[in-house]
Amino acid sequence: MRVCVVGAGGREHALAQVLARTADVVVTPGNPGIPWSTPAPPVEVEADLYVIGPEAPLVDGLGDRLRARGRLVFGPGADGAVLEGSKAWMKDVLVAAGVPTAAHRSYHPGDEGAAVDFLKSLPGPYVVKTDGLAAGKGVLVTDDLAEWNYGDYEGRTTAAIRAEVPEALEARALREALDREAERLVLDVALMPL
Repeated sequence: MRVCVVGAGGREHALAQVLARTADVVVTPGNPGIPWSTPAPPVEVEADLYVIGPEAPLVDGLGDRLRARGRLVFGPGADGAVLEGSKAWMKDVLVAAGVPTAAHRSYHPGDEGAAVDFLKSLPGPYVVKTDGLAAGKGVLVTDDLAEWNYGDYEGRTTAAIRAEVPEALEARALREALDREAERLVLDVALMPL
């Protein structure tokens, strides 16, 4: 069996290493540290199974395109991957389904006043996220509204969600922080050595 692992990070390296125990593996695009790497695009690689690691190609519909060519794919189509593609959309799904979640709102440039009013209604700490791929990036957690209002966010100096915010930061999902002890517990468990 030939398996094509799509991605270039540590997750894909680990998947490839385990899969290589029982299958012929190719990783695209891979990287110099992954021995089975090839620069060929996934749609040009012949394999019996495609395992797509990163969220971006899933959200972009790579799984759908491969399935349309009759390929067997491990990973959701674009419609299923949207939960990784938009934090705001995912929060709306949770609310609609009645799943307990932190209070939240989404705002766009020009909505600074409403965004600040919403944050002021929360006890803090505050969580500010750039809407988009939920890849664990683009999050500011702060106890201080002024830090969010005037601080350095994602390496950029910003003044709240002003109209001059770069287009890459089109929307932000704001939510109340969960209990810090619970967050610490989750981090402790996630970082526990195997």
